Amino acid sequence: MACGLLGCCSGCLLAVQMFSFEFPRAHREVVRDSNVEIVRDFDSRGRATDVWFRFNNYVVFALEVKHDRLGRIHQWRRKVCLTCIDFLPVSEAREALQ
Repeated sequence: MACGLLGCCSGCLLAVQMFSFEFPRAHREVVRDSNVEIVRDFDSRGRATDVWFRFNNYVVFALEVKHDRLGRIHQWRRKVCLTCIDFLPVSEAREALQ
């Protein structure tokens, strides 16, 4: 496999065709191309806590998951925007989830 498709040193995937994979922090994964950005945050046990789908800088899907002490899902919230009128900028989407 070509070195440009797979991270040689870290073993992390860096790109597949038009999608690039970034790992800006230990518990965050970002997949993006020119129009789409998918952000996933994880807790210390590797469980997904936040998922954001952004199209042209508008959040069209957001998922927030909270776990209890035993690792079970305690609470989850989601925001789905189906029309352009409902699209929220990233800053407003975070406020809407809280």
